[in-house]
Amino acid sequence: MPLAAALTADGSMAQRTFRSAVLPWLVLAIGIPSSFALFAYLESSVENVARLRFEREANDANGIIEGRLRSYGDVLFALRALFAAEAHIDRLRFRRFIESLDLKQRYPGFASLNYAVHVPHSHKERFEESVRRDTSVDPRGYPHFAIKPAGDRDEYFVVVYLEPLDDYEFAFGLDLGANPMAADPEKVAAAVRLQRDSGKLISSAQPLRMKRRNDPIFLAMRLAVYKNGAPMRSLEERRRAYMGSVGAAFDVEYLMREALNEEMLRYMQIRLFDVGPVPDYPRSQSAPQRRLLFDSAQLGNGAAVRRSLDGGNSSFVYAVPVEIASRIWEFQYSAEKSAVIGDTERILPRLILASGPVVERAALRRSLFARLVAKPRRKNRKRHDEASARKRSEPR
Repeated sequence: MPLAAALTADGSMAQRTFRSAVLPWLVLAIGIPSSFALFAYLESSVENVARLRFEREANDANGIIEGRLRSYGDVLFALRALFAAEAHIDRLRFRRFIESLDLKQRYPGFASLNYAVHVPHSHKERFEESVRRDTSVDPRGYPHFAIKPAGDRDEYFVVVYLEPLDDYEFAFGLDLGANPMAADPEKVAAAVRLQRDSGKLISSAQPLRMKRRNDPIFLAMRLAVYKNGAPMRSLEERRRAYMGSVGAAFDVEYLMREALNEEMLRYMQIRLFDVGPVPDYPRSQSAPQRRLLFDSAQLGNGAAVRRSLDGGNSSFVYAVPVEIASRIWEFQYSAEKSAVIGDTERILPRLILASGPVVERAALRRSLFARLVAKPRRKNRKRHDEASARKRSEPR
């Protein structure tokens, strides 16, 4: 029995020694790396949540912009239906239809709608004279009307109906096949011929400088108009039936301002790229023709983002490709992570990192204090046990 009691006492003492001496240091050794691991996990989680929030806001904005761009195309299909439904559309009928659309209120960003008629070279003089005598809107007619730029060409794609005409007189009579206001006139001419041959909604994605106040940049879409009832199964049939095209020009900056709120533009940069025609996608993503069409840093808002964010570790970048008018346009959204992650989210992982070692050190100090207090107690208990043992061993 004395031996068993001694062994039990030694075991209890070893357990107490482990709990008081070894365990705190073991907790400290495990706790510090665990704190750093928890910090890294929380920081990554906070960043992932912020990224998801940023992408959701970008998708919301993109949905608004894409919806408005598609509505512009819908207007052109409605305008083509007008030409298909009536045998002859004169200037007055065209104006009344455009006025009924209420462009300013229902389609913000629209600059103008127009109809460009196809004129073979052999009909040029007769066509110009007919426009000069047109008094359906202006009783004075248009006595100085002429196709521009001047010069002889095999065919002309002439803007003859244009609404609103105020501030856009310079486009009246413009040959789209030789448009000097386009960034690349040859690509615009190719787009005009492509919409004639395909019958699809087409954009050249060539910025147009309209030479108005503040010199805004416009983009345009066009849709072919064919003769009523004409067969259009083949390319040759479509070319024979081709009368002209309806087109829309829209102010990209105005569109973006109306679609995006000022708060978003303070921390988010939105860029629009023309990636290329649909058949070339996704090969054209890295091709030289990938071209910047719009950058919100140029909006002139003093509070807006004014530097390019190229996707480094300090920023979120989210790209959304969209098919518009037979081309792929890529909307790229970017923002500094510090602008998306809130102060509370940013501080929480640091608090965890700072509090972990503090708690562990406090536990260690408490253990050391307990050892200091417990040591005299153990000595007193040992003396008491020894005295009790001697007393029991004395003969009675």
